Amino acid sequence: MSSVVDFEELERLENKFKEQDFNSEKGHILLNGEGNIMFSAPHAVEQTRDGRIKLGEYRTGVIASVLHNLTNCPVIYKTKNIGDDANYSPRSVYKDDLVEYIKSNDNVKFLIDLHISHPFRPYSIDIGTGRSNHISYKSKLLSTVIDTFSINTNYDISIDGAFPALYPHTVSATVHRECNIPSIQLECNWVILCDWDRASKFIIKCEELVNNLR
Repeated sequence: MSSVVDFEELERLENKFKEQDFNSEKGHILLNGEGNIMFSAPHAVEQTRDGRIKLGEYRTGVIASVLHNLTNCPVIYKTKNIGDDANYSPRSVYKDDLVEYIKSNDNVKFLIDLHISHPFRPYSIDIGTGRSNHISYKSKLLSTVIDTFSINTNYDISIDGAFPALYPHTVSATVHRECNIPSIQLECNWVILCDWDRASKFIIKCEELVNNLR
């Protein structure tokens, strides 16, 4: 990794997401940055879907925060459960602020929405493209993502497998529709993130992707 990341610091940061220990009335933080790629983590804390509390995907918030520090890319991540699910609810302040930011920042050309899936899933990474619609059928862009995550790894990558992000209120579908930029939902199997060594290797790949797309 271009900068040394202390595993204890990563653990401390993840605990902040678990405890929702952030000073953010809106329930999310959006960090301005540079470059043409933006990361989103709408499940970085627990969320509420159809009246039920769902466990947070805390490590996605850590990844987004670290990537901002490493690359200065813009990021947005949830910091508090305000009774919605930003990747499911028809409307959310999270998506509203994300769409507004992208529309007012022409430099953002590509969004990656980070998620974590159960270890029983048959892939390492499932790239949800809305059956290619959400990336405007740009095969070269998709190839760059696949190649970056494939080189020097043992990741098993699927496209539009278990999570194609076809539901219209997902973050990636909303951003593509409202902002007209390519957007993907990146589902990461917990197996590739389950310890900080593996998670750091995934962050390295995300950092490479940012550089490859600049």
